Amino acid sequence: MFLCVVYALRPAGWDPITIWPFVFWVWPGVIFGLASLSGQAKRRSLLVAAAWLVAIVAICEEPRALMRTVGHKGGKVWRAGRAEGRALRVVSLNCCGGSVAAAREALAQDPDILLLQERPGDHELRALIEGKSEWRMAASFDAAVLVRGELEALPITARENVFLCLTRVRPARLDPPQELVVASLHLSLPATRADIWRPSTWREADETRQVRANQMQVVATHAAEARGELTIFGGDFNTPGGDALFRPLRAHLRDAFPEAGIGWPNTMVNDAPVSRIDQVWLSPHLQATTLRVIPTENSDHRMVVCELVLRNSGDTILNYWSRVWCALNLGLAQ
Repeated sequence: MFLCVVYALRPAGWDPITIWPFVFWVWPGVIFGLASLSGQAKRRSLLVAAAWLVAIVAICEEPRALMRTVGHKGGKVWRAGRAEGRALRVVSLNCCGGSVAAAREALAQDPDILLLQERPGDHELRALIEGKSEWRMAASFDAAVLVRGELEALPITARENVFLCLTRVRPARLDPPQELVVASLHLSLPATRADIWRPSTWREADETRQVRANQMQVVATHAAEARGELTIFGGDFNTPGGDALFRPLRAHLRDAFPEAGIGWPNTMVNDAPVSRIDQVWLSPHLQATTLRVIPTENSDHRMVVCELVLRNSGDTILNYWSRVWCALNLGLAQ
């Protein structure tokens, strides 16, 4: 019960526990519960093991995403939006220290907007889109935005050491043309020590948490400046979905995964993904129809493929509730 509360709220100060997947703590409980099956304790052991399994369904995102896969109709909605000129495909990938092959994998998904972290160099990125006259790119030290259409790099007013590439784009496939504020970002790593009984582990976690909280505040500030515009922020947040660290950003944007994520959602690490740290966040004017995580061959991350549509006049109720959600989170953040 204690772990369920901690993981449901993911409050600040509990990173040494919550940075690990919930199932990290579940399986020891299940195994020890079943191992004590004997005599009068049999019923109690079964109840304990069952409670842990129920907690998995209640707390973990993975079961809900897998269940949404059955009968999912987001692809049909997206194709209809594409025919009407109001649909986009956004792909985000951490390129594992500048792997051009990883960036090429992401580009092969036919995105309208491509967000890269740990990006290849400028020369390699230009070579990647050479001969593709409709593509434009902008890059910061670590992150890059590539778009099939027009692009303008925007200034970063941050003082914190946050890797952020902020742009204004006009994707070619939107009809009539529309402008969007798009950012690719990469936050610092959290503390990932498993020796949680040591005070130094908790001190290190607090220090890294504060750094990442300051970075998230910078990201949220730029999201606030784009308030009222079509906005997409995505990349490697190095933070599991649902963490309280996202509170400032939730005041302006929303995570696309809960409304459209299907299949196995985790992105890190590629060979055995246990954490959803790569994400796409949207403004209320955009509706995610499908969000999938795809294995890669040239990165230690899996890539995120998010298909979305611009809301039309028939989506006013959904748009209204998205605004209400952002307003509630703005109050919490303040």
